[in-house]
Amino acid sequence: MEALTDAYHTVILRTADLTSPAQLVRKLYWDRAGEGGRLDSYYKGREFTLAIGKTEISITEIGSWNLRINGAHVEFDWYGALDSLKRHFQTDEPVWAAVTQGDPTDVNLAVPLGWFDYDTAGMNCILGEFANFLTYATILGGWLVPIYNPSAFVDHPATFRYLPNNTPHVRQERVDAATRTAHIAYSPRLCAPRRAAVTVYWHQLVLPVAKKLWPGADLAALLRPYVAMRLLGVYNLGDLIPVDRLVLISRLAEVLSDSFDPAAFFDVLESPCPAL
Repeated sequence: MEALTDAYHTVILRTADLTSPAQLVRKLYWDRAGEGGRLDSYYKGREFTLAIGKTEISITEIGSWNLRINGAHVEFDWYGALDSLKRHFQTDEPVWAAVTQGDPTDVNLAVPLGWFDYDTAGMNCILGEFANFLTYATILGGWLVPIYNPSAFVDHPATFRYLPNNTPHVRQERVDAATRTAHIAYSPRLCAPRRAAVTVYWHQLVLPVAKKLWPGADLAALLRPYVAMRLLGVYNLGDLIPVDRLVLISRLAEVLSDSFDPAAFFDVLESPCPAL
């Protein structure tokens, strides 16, 4: 991880440039948020429900409920979230971009250090690159992808052995109909190697690059739309089993809230881990 982040730090700062979105690799963000993209094909004109305890609540009505996630009040407007993301990725304002792999996952990064280039390498939005790695390492790669796309790991059977170590645990799900309050409590789970990886990545790459390119900026606000797109645009939430859907919607609501803290959300340790 230290070799990977050192290489990325060097290349990103060497190639960083304010770039028009039209000149970027657009597959994972702009195209998916655009007309006819995944946000449309997955969610436009479609409804699904959240199963909270024995109560089914339509996703379009969840905004009228008092939503409490792990004890904290969170406001969540489903269509407002989709519209906000579409607007964000419709602007032509230049963004900081650099030469990166574009879709960094645990099966297209290699030891000795190497990148497998499929169709996303090139000039990528740096914030999108960060959101991609952090979300994949902590949510997708150890939990959702092995469940919903197991063929991706056919040559990596240890992934399935560690699935319980990376699957969130729902501790509480109940509804108080009188106050229209939905209580959801869950515990993220992340195995030690993944936590070590995101810790090194965060401290040795994300923070130094952010300090250089966005000095004094709110990193949570910068990352928010990209993390939200990774939660919405990989799998159709309506197709997930109810417990997985409940956790993903809870995590999405946390990302979109004003209290979003990326370091806490991605379970980053306070100080970098020693070299592994």
